[in-house]
Amino acid sequence: MATLITNAKIYVEKGVFAPALLIEDGSILAVGEEQELRQQAQSLAAPLEIIDCEGRTVIPGLNDTHIHLMLYGTKKKQVKIGEAKSIEEIIDTCRAFMEAYPERTKNGILAIGWNQERLAEGRMPVKEDLDRISTDIPIVLRRACGHVLTANSLALEQILARGDMEQYPAELYEKDAAGQLNGILYEAAAMKGMTIIPDPSDAERDEALVDAMHEAASYGITSLQSNDISPNTGDEHQIERVTKKIFDEGRSPIRLRWQCFYREMDKLKASLESGVLSRRAVYNQGRMLTVGPLKLFKDGSLGGRSALMRKDYADAPGVRGVATIDEETAKEFCRVAADAGMQVITHSIGDGAIDSMMNAYDSVWQEGNPLRHCLLHCQITDEEMLRRIRDRDYLVSYQPCYLNSDLYVVDSRVGSELARTSNAFGTVYQMIGRRMSLGTDCPIEKMNPFENIYCAVTRKDQSGYPPQGYYPEECMDVSDAVDAYTINSAYCEFAEDWKGRLKPGYCADLTVLDRDIFTVPSSEIREILPVMTMVDGKIVYRRKD
Repeated sequence: MATLITNAKIYVEKGVFAPALLIEDGSILAVGEEQELRQQAQSLAAPLEIIDCEGRTVIPGLNDTHIHLMLYGTKKKQVKIGEAKSIEEIIDTCRAFMEAYPERTKNGILAIGWNQERLAEGRMPVKEDLDRISTDIPIVLRRACGHVLTANSLALEQILARGDMEQYPAELYEKDAAGQLNGILYEAAAMKGMTIIPDPSDAERDEALVDAMHEAASYGITSLQSNDISPNTGDEHQIERVTKKIFDEGRSPIRLRWQCFYREMDKLKASLESGVLSRRAVYNQGRMLTVGPLKLFKDGSLGGRSALMRKDYADAPGVRGVATIDEETAKEFCRVAADAGMQVITHSIGDGAIDSMMNAYDSVWQEGNPLRHCLLHCQITDEEMLRRIRDRDYLVSYQPCYLNSDLYVVDSRVGSELARTSNAFGTVYQMIGRRMSLGTDCPIEKMNPFENIYCAVTRKDQSGYPPQGYYPEECMDVSDAVDAYTINSAYCEFAEDWKGRLKPGYCADLTVLDRDIFTVPSSEIREILPVMTMVDGKIVYRRKD
């Protein structure tokens, strides 16, 4: 089958556009003038389909470098607490959800989305608040960042009975003024605590994942680099079994690359011997479902003050965040990964986390960073750290959409001097080019890539605040942001030779937009939506007018 796309504004590379594109067997044969491509198409043996784009802009399929797709699909079936403006509203929303879905909640409630910065009470919910929802079932509600949760009394009792207190330091369990546990857990304790709620069944996971994949396609996303193999998500073998079945049956509209998180060294080694990681070579013979890097967590979140800082938080003297893994252990993980030829991508938000993680990467560093070790989020940085990233050839995966929340707290958390050189999208892109990519960290933020690109280009939240942008000198050029979401994201997964561009020899992954992202006012970028998405030359989404 061959396809000729005509009457289009096809983005080839920065400043270069073409009106037509010819596809055969999922690959791009030619890009150029329509008449020339029509003549070339006549020489093909395959039947020809012609798609008239009516002057619309066509860009490569978008590629999110960090998402939690299975978690997002599962979250869509959970109670929605992310828009709550008060603890009272959280309580009412959860009560209503229990009444509406008694079967779904009979074994407990797990949800994500509260943010104390947006709650009228100005504080985190505690166990007594969640007890007002129910004391008959365990309830675990996670902060929007995913690094903090609150458990009701029953869930906390079950966590304690399981012996988790003995595994983690006391600072990961918050106490009230009377010295009693108040239900708030941080980092490793929070990740373990959420597992008190039973995992979904295979059928439930299948439905959730396929639904999330189709939503991604509707946003013009053709590839996702997703941290699905994770204790946050569930059993590694179940996730692999369910996902592989979807791809084997041809039910995924998009490409998926796993990022695999292991907190314990023995579990990483077990996977390398007989788990998902032992099958990397087999998966990576194909191009639809592949196995990527080892994912590590170095710290928490800025909003929860668990991001690891080199100095005290400006608004919390004596607090420097949480090191979820110490430097020597991180070095050991990096050595095991290097021996296996694996890339490492590490959640590093605070300057203390970024600095320490670069030390770990340095311990296995080779000229040019051939394993493409990556700093994920990389929020709080000074100029010296940015130069070090450049000089050591490290990759950076940014989530500009974090500014929707963080622009209100960065200065108060770390001070204006450090805030000025943080979330340095523009500077870092100019420094390292293709080694900088973009993602959303969905469901921590929304999956919508155009809202994300809007944040990168304007450095404003979705309401348009602040009017001039947050440290506007760090705004990205639109073409650079699109490249960071396409060819640069492909570089992050060693795929830059076959996807991420609309050029001959590349796969036909593309999206047709309802307006021109390169010329619309920047305020409208967040409103853009695809009218069609294509993966491997096949239409996987078409908008219904």
